[in-house]
Amino acid sequence: MTESQEDQYSIELCLGKLDEDRTREVADFLHSEGALEDPQEADRRAAQTAALAYDGSGKLVGQLSAEARHVEQLHNRFWTVAVYINPQHRHFSLSRRMTRETRDFLEQRFLAGEDPDTIGLFMVLQTRAYKQQRNMAITPDGNIFIGRNRRGDNMRVYYFKGAMISGGPPEPEEPAPERYVLAPGYRVETVRDQLDELLENRIARFLMEEGAMDNPGQARQRAALTVVLAYDQEGNIVGQAAAEARYVRQLINQFWAFAVYVGKAHRQAHIARQLSIVGHEYLEQQFLAGKDPDVIGVYLRMRSPRLNEERRPAVSHYSKSIFFGRNRQGESLRVHYFPGARIDRGQLDVDAEN
Repeated sequence: MTESQEDQYSIELCLGKLDEDRTREVADFLHSEGALEDPQEADRRAAQTAALAYDGSGKLVGQLSAEARHVEQLHNRFWTVAVYINPQHRHFSLSRRMTRETRDFLEQRFLAGEDPDTIGLFMVLQTRAYKQQRNMAITPDGNIFIGRNRRGDNMRVYYFKGAMISGGPPEPEEPAPERYVLAPGYRVETVRDQLDELLENRIARFLMEEGAMDNPGQARQRAALTVVLAYDQEGNIVGQAAAEARYVRQLINQFWAFAVYVGKAHRQAHIARQLSIVGHEYLEQQFLAGKDPDVIGVYLRMRSPRLNEERRPAVSHYSKSIFFGRNRQGESLRVHYFPGARIDRGQLDVDAEN
């Protein structure tokens, strides 16, 4: 769509502003256009109007409705949007423009303290053309792929800035710097390219002695997947991060299943955060360098009850991970997509536990 073509259209943001006559006009538009055959459904959608689109002559050519409702998969309330554009105007990207402008309006309401428990937009994209063309894991507008429904429609979410997965006022955009800082005397190093039998034995022994694992064979397997290690000032291993490529059924792609363990005596030193930050950055750089191109991000399960309570931001500041639901055990599930990741990559038969 060129700038001159876009200038032909105007968008009216009108959530809760239409009187009875204008609501009837919108319902008639939806019904007469064939968007909704049921007059009562047209009335319902018209009553939820959040934006209207007009052509250069002032003729109504598009409508967007928004409804705040609970999305079961995401355990929170979201604005669900539905857009109808007159077929003669669909090639002018009006649907995307209306959604973006409505989203920005609703986000400003959220940041101003209105509807604090409605934390973003949830979208179901039904058209075959959309699924063929929009295969980015995160679109330029920031809409995040979180799976497909039973009909095969793509589901996407956009979280408002500072959104918390338990609802309530947004978190400050910039967290306190001390949340990131590794305590003095510790260091974190990437060791994936340095693993040998001696180092793997040290890691396995650390996991066994700490009680992270009680099976020597499993400890060795976990050690062989090490990406990052944390050391104290004497050079003792005090933390480990491991990554294994797995197919995540809900997200229909392969991800690095990322797991962190920190020794019991060192859990107040921000080691887990640093292991996650360094590990994610390393795996991301590997992806951008063309290595393991079918593994498009990092998948995390918050096994710790404490972390499940504390990690409330919908988008994590330090790991860049995005909340996309909970498993049967109630553990938070998160994903970090690598830049440029696309959802039409290869698939494995192995299913991450979710």
